[in-house]
Amino acid sequence: MPVSPTHRLCSEAAHLLDLGRTDDAVKLLLQATAADPESARPHCLLAQAHYGKGRWRDSLASAERAASLQPSSEWPHRIRALCLLHLKQPKEALAAARESVRLAPHQPESLHTIALCLMDNRSLPEARQIAANLVTTAPDQALAHYTAGLVAFRHGAWAEAEQHYRRALALDPEHWESMNNLGVALNKQGRRKEGIEMFHNAARLRPQHELSRKNLKASVGTYVTGGLGSIWVALQLIRVVAGSVGNEARTTAVIVMLPMLCVAGGFLWWRRQRRMGELHETVKTFYSAEVRRERQENLRKIPTIALVVVTSLALVFWTTSAMQVGASEMGLTSWLLLVYVTLWIALAMEIRWLLRVRAVRRSG
Repeated sequence: MPVSPTHRLCSEAAHLLDLGRTDDAVKLLLQATAADPESARPHCLLAQAHYGKGRWRDSLASAERAASLQPSSEWPHRIRALCLLHLKQPKEALAAARESVRLAPHQPESLHTIALCLMDNRSLPEARQIAANLVTTAPDQALAHYTAGLVAFRHGAWAEAEQHYRRALALDPEHWESMNNLGVALNKQGRRKEGIEMFHNAARLRPQHELSRKNLKASVGTYVTGGLGSIWVALQLIRVVAGSVGNEARTTAVIVMLPMLCVAGGFLWWRRQRRMGELHETVKTFYSAEVRRERQENLRKIPTIALVVVTSLALVFWTTSAMQVGASEMGLTSWLLLVYVTLWIALAMEIRWLLRVRAVRRSG
């Protein structure tokens, strides 16, 4: 029996989607929808392709077209629900997910989607119940344990989430979402070195996805650096105490602060080198490549960086003037300027590293 051109195009596009070649798949699917505009399958696949590229509105439009062509299929309603979640329409997403479950009450993908929607609608008890039922009815499917892990994660139960993600990976070692989220759960429990390994494995498994690469860079950066904020606070306390005594004490504070900065910087450099040495060579290579890529991106932000530097220097001069330090006082103005620039840079770097910890994100 001859295969229709639309069926052939859809099969080739589905294969390309599995390979991560989304743009090539979209070209074939556009041909398929033009050849047979009344067929729901190419519209569903096109919605899936747009969704994979983060084009939520295009995906939603394709899913709605597929739902109108084949209202008895749960697939387009499920994709609609996921798109509406990303478009910050949780109530509409939940309605679409409930329709998907109504059409396929025992399908794990539909139950997974409604659990996501329930969590976004703050219906955590119902989401937990659905996840528990899914694990009971489909214990041999990685998606079931991945869903249970997401619900446990939302409850802040990091250890429980870790167990579910490990079970999902035991069933499907290439389930990169579980691998990434396991890294996040380990980070939340303070086991950053183990989390780095999970992020690295996930990034190697799906190099086309940015999430695991960004998580790996953020996690390694947090693990090997940090701590300058506490040094900044300590030095500020010394300045305040010295400033309340008099100019001579302030001079002593500057003399003390500069060696302390050198010692603290040397300690942090030594700790960074030691912790970097603990990591696997492939992890360090991957991290270095990501850092180089970030630096290249930052080169395009030089105007913004220049504005920040000018603003910081203005703040430094204002702070120095507020301290009423004159140039005649042993030339202390230039020294204090150097110290303050160093301290503010240290604080900015510490804030960035703290943001890196928060930047480690789960998928789903």
